[in-house]
Amino acid sequence: GQVLKKLQSGEVIDSEYWEALLKRLVVYRAKARLREIHESLLRRRLGELEQRAWDEGRAARQKEEDEAEKERLEALTSGGGAAGGSSSSSSSSSSSSRFKPASSITMVTKSGGVKAEAVVEEN
Repeated sequence: GQVLKKLQSGEVIDSEYWEALLKRLVVYRAKARLREIHESLLRRRLGELEQRAWDEGRAARQKEEDEAEKERLEALTSGGGAAGGSSSSSSSSSSSSRFKPASSITMVTKSGGVKAEAVVEEN
């Protein structure tokens, strides 16, 4: 704007200087715009990579939890680790020493950490 006005005015000026300045200004503005575009692309790519890493971590945690749950269920259904042999309390209705079926409740935080875990026996 101002450089063009200066060049178009009838004043005595060093026109070579002002034309060179105008060319440098155009290049400067183009570089600034390219930096903005590049920064935007980098931010978007970083967001995609962070999302992918979060998804992969969540999938790995889910797989570990599924495997642990499977092991717990196998242990409960196989009868291993049942209540001990010498118990002082008598239970006339229970003829088996196997565990009863149980439900597992796990609360997971947004960051993927386990907040609370409980196993509830069903009667």
